[in-house]
This record gives sequence, C-alpha cells and structure tokens, in this order.
Amino acid sequence: DCIKQTVKHPEKCMIWSTICMRGLGPIHVVDGMMNADKYIDVLKDKLIPSLPVWYSRREKFIYMHDGAPPHKAIKTKAFLEKEKVPLLDWPGNSPDFNPIENVWKVLKDEVAKLRPKSKPELIKYIREIWQNCPKIKETAEKAIESMPKRLKLALKAKGYQTKY
Repeated sequence: DCIKQTVKHPEKCMIWSTICMRGLGPIHVVDGMMNADKYIDVLKDKLIPSLPVWYSRREKFIYMHDGAPPHKAIKTKAFLEKEKVPLLDWPGNSPDFNPIENVWKVLKDEVAKLRPKSKPELIKYIREIWQNCPKIKETAEKAIESMPKRLKLALKAKGYQTKY
C-alpha cells in the first residue's frame, strides 16, 4: 500500500502544436532540441497550412507563443511578418499563462497514466491522446475562453502573480 512504482529515467520528447477555438492543430514531434530554424520549419509545415482551415482571409486572429529563444529570434519574427501572422505582444518577464500550457498538463497527465516504456510508445500515446481525448479539447476551449480575463488580470497585477 505504501509503495508507488516510478520510472527513474522516463522517456521524453519535445512536441509542438497549436490550439484555437476551432480545434487542435497537428501534433509534431521535434527531432532533438528546438531552434529558430526548426521552429520556422514547423510553422511553415504545420501552422501556416492550418490557418486557412480555421480562418477566412477577412477574419482576425492573433498567434501567441512564449518567450523561448526560437520564438523571439529575428528570423522567426521576419518569417511570421512575411506570412502576415500577427503576434500577441507579450512582455518578457510576464507570468506564463499561455492557454496551451493547460493543455500540455492534461496531455502529460493522460500519457503518464499509460506508462510508456519506450520513446516510440510515448510518441504513439501522445498522438492518440491528442486526437482522441475529449479532455484535451475541453481544456483548450476553456483556457482560450479565459484569455480576456487572463489579460485583464495580468494588466491589473502589473506583471505580478495572478491566479493563472
């Protein structure tokens, strides 16, 4: 009763995806560590093709990513500007309450329940859960719906901690 089995060195992989009120973007497994060139390739191959599916040419949207170095690289900014992808202006030292963080937590928890024993099995579970778990979609919708409230609280707190 008092023993909990754990894995000393669990398998890990870096993934990328996007969420919006109209759905989940494709999940992408990053080979190695993300850098600006890899990030631009992911945006080119995964994000840009999703935009016309989600938004007509006249609809406005804002893309949000965090302050990770590949996101802030000059070449990344130039690529997004060239592709006419508007970015949410986000202060460098702000709290990280990007709504996708809520989704990543649910994904990690769901994958952990399955206890993958190898990297291929981990990737398989990630893809299956991303596509088939209603909790992922529900969490994404709730987190996105809360964004106006999150932004107001961030402004009110002047960069200090909020409940998010």
